[in-house]
Amino acid sequence: MAQQPAKIWRRDPSMNVGPSKWAAKWIWLPGEGYGHNLYRQFRKTLSLGSKPSAARLFITADSSFRLFVNGAFVHRGPARCAPEDQSYDILDIAGLLRRGKNVLAVL
Repeated sequence: MAQQPAKIWRRDPSMNVGPSKWAAKWIWLPGEGYGHNLYRQFRKTLSLGSKPSAARLFITADSSFRLFVNGAFVHRGPARCAPEDQSYDILDIAGLLRRGKNVLAVL
């Protein structure tokens, strides 16, 4: 069965989606400096009891990211923005998830 692509929303105040106040923090390795041309790989495995009807993922990066779900490339982003007004992408990845083990990976 073919996977359905993720539905993509861009941040738009009129859509009334997304957190009103972010509680998120940047992910990085403790003690690691920030510099140019540094990349990290992040991976999260989760187990689902059933296939979800909706699964919104809010994602951003300080420069760029590539998102993979269950080994398939899904999306790259975020849209260019000023650091004081960070852009983020909202993806519905439900069509890519399945019952049982799922892996989210970000470069």
